[in-house]
Amino acid sequence: MLLCFQHRKRYTEIFDGQEFVRGPDLPVDAYRSCATEVEPGIVFISGEQGTGHEAYMIDVDSGSVTMLPEMPEARGLHACGIVPSSSGGLDIVVAGGNDDDSVIIFNTQLGIWRPGPSLPTTIEDVCLKKTFC
Repeated sequence: MLLCFQHRKRYTEIFDGQEFVRGPDLPVDAYRSCATEVEPGIVFISGEQGTGHEAYMIDVDSGSVTMLPEMPEARGLHACGIVPSSSGGLDIVVAGGNDDDSVIIFNTQLGIWRPGPSLPTTIEDVCLKKTFC
């Protein structure tokens, strides 16, 4: 599955392996955001929409969009990806962006953000493995 969103648009498109079909609408325009598939059919998207603090889970099958707690720092041109969490669930790692070296982590089971270790250098406009860029 591939989720696409147009620059400064609220709609998404999903590639199902054969064709692109209209996906769920986002609550705000997608711009300089990152997205990663958390599990089959569930996509996390965050950053530089609205205030830049927004984060959402999108169920591409049902079309539902769930707003998550706001990120503690505004992000744009950042990277995101998932890793198993030692505290249960998955950790969604949001790194860099806007020429920054900071990392924040959202735990899907606890539903909270926490700071992560700083990156060795600033990054901007990058992709992590298993993300949509």
